[in-house]
Amino acid sequence: MATVVAHVSAAQAIGEYLQSPDDLAKIPAYRKKLEKEKASIDARLKNGVKEQLQATREGLRKLLNTRDNVQSIKDEMAAMERQCMDSQNTVSTFDQISRVSMVHRNFESTEEMVNNLLDMAEKLDVIEKRLAQDSANIIGPAENLLFIHYQLNQLEVFRNHTMHQAKQASPTSRATLHRWFERLNQIIAGFDDYILTLARNILPIVRAGYPDVVVRLVKIVEAEGKEDEKAVVIRLVKKAAKWSAASKFKSMQANARIIKHYRSKMTKAITESIKEKFQEAYKRDEQNPAAFLSNLGWVYQDIIRIEEDV
Repeated sequence: MATVVAHVSAAQAIGEYLQSPDDLAKIPAYRKKLEKEKASIDARLKNGVKEQLQATREGLRKLLNTRDNVQSIKDEMAAMERQCMDSQNTVSTFDQISRVSMVHRNFESTEEMVNNLLDMAEKLDVIEKRLAQDSANIIGPAENLLFIHYQLNQLEVFRNHTMHQAKQASPTSRATLHRWFERLNQIIAGFDDYILTLARNILPIVRAGYPDVVVRLVKIVEAEGKEDEKAVVIRLVKKAAKWSAASKFKSMQANARIIKHYRSKMTKAITESIKEKFQEAYKRDEQNPAAFLSNLGWVYQDIIRIEEDV
């Protein structure tokens, strides 16, 4: 069946070229043309096959080099492990050196922690002052929003790490640290309230000509959302893995972050503010439904304003 179809196709192709007796004289020219096209196609196919072979050879060469590199790394790691084991066995004072090194690292960590605790009060003074300035004018430019968030985020990371390290400390030491961080916790709570207040006033802020405040607010919510997701993943890993394995990673140790749920809180605050706006509009024209419907032009104006400015 396929042979018959091929013969019919060939006959149709010949029929297109030889439609009259005079076309028989053109057969040599047609033959040269077809031979030239065939030669061109053969040359392209040959070049394509050659390029594919070269690419395949190059890929195989890279795979072999990668295998050699991986094996070399394995050998180096095995050699390092043997040297570590040999040091413990051959150096008589290895345990003492190890303890001294640990004491030195602990001392450096303690010194850094003390310096950060001493500097924290000054940083909190600046943050508290700027937060008060911005909070006094909710429908304003909120120029310090990103600065406050960054500084509080750094101090919060320091607090989480410090409290994690103090898990094995005495109750008195932990209580002392809690007192040190009490002011930080209060300012963080105040900043959280400020964020939600901004979310409830997004439309008035945009109407006042400060759409960039909304953009900065969304950036902060996105950043906090990612940190929440990271903390949740770390906790799930700790539940699924043994602590001896998870404790090797510093990021898994400092997991004392409090999940903030900024994203859901901001969405809820915006929704509640819209509901309150509709309720106020309805109460104004509660006795006149037709007037209520005719006065809903502000809805479309706000939608257009958000679309254009934000």
